[in-house]
Amino acid sequence: MKWCSKWFLFIRERFNPLSYSIMISFFFTAHYSLYINFASEESESVLSLLHALPIFFALFFFFFSLRLFDEVKDLKHDIQYYPERPLPKGELSKNEVLHMAFVMMVLELVIFSFYGLWSILCSLCVVIYSVFMYKEFFISEWLHSRLTTYAVTHTFVIAIMSITVFTALLGTSPTEIPRDLVYFSLANWFIFSLFEFGRKTFLTGEERAGVKSYSKIFGKDGAVLLVLLTASMSVFLVEQILPLVGLKILSVSLLILAVCGFLYSRFDQIILARTFRFLTTSYIVFIYGIILVT
Repeated sequence: MKWCSKWFLFIRERFNPLSYSIMISFFFTAHYSLYINFASEESESVLSLLHALPIFFALFFFFFSLRLFDEVKDLKHDIQYYPERPLPKGELSKNEVLHMAFVMMVLELVIFSFYGLWSILCSLCVVIYSVFMYKEFFISEWLHSRLTTYAVTHTFVIAIMSITVFTALLGTSPTEIPRDLVYFSLANWFIFSLFEFGRKTFLTGEERAGVKSYSKIFGKDGAVLLVLLTASMSVFLVEQILPLVGLKILSVSLLILAVCGFLYSRFDQIILARTFRFLTTSYIVFIYGIILVT
């Protein structure tokens, strides 16, 4: 009972089940929707939603393992700057968290193994890349001094996972995945990078000593430009699969993000900074939602 209670508190504080479930649901259903469209066009047998549903749980295990690895990687930093978090408080030990991450990766591999050889091989690539991320590619000191490089090398795992999902759904090798779906997989890389850039962009008064942020490194203007460039790349890649109406909606959302970013960079107002962060962090759900409705 005590073991369950500790993990319940950890999940509630560091892996909010509601927000992650919403994000993963949109991620999964967007991939499944694109798969259905492709399979229908090619007149192939279509994997039913019921048979594809285990992939959702594999994704949940995947994102949870990433969160667990991040908690361990950030432990020394969190002890100094976020002592209220579960690991610094000693509610869970480092080994307990690592063991759980290992269990999550095994479950992820088991699920993808049901979808064929290529599926489990791609999933194994995801697991290996995740371990390299945990080890910070064995160049920890170099990466920590380059926050943007750190972010994009870590979010690239989402593109690999996206390819893995399509491989499982299509029952084919990665080289046989349609080009448009590969573009979408790359778009996921930029979408999650945008999330990372946006959530670490602050007003001067919000910055914390010793805590890195993109606004601290590039200034507010530079941080906004970084976000907009990343968003533009995601739009460019996603437009390959969107009908005209979806592209128009996405273009309008990009314009709104640009206007909000301009206001945030020009006026020292907390509401503007929070709105800008909200737009960037909710962009994941928004862009997948557009794919689903169009």
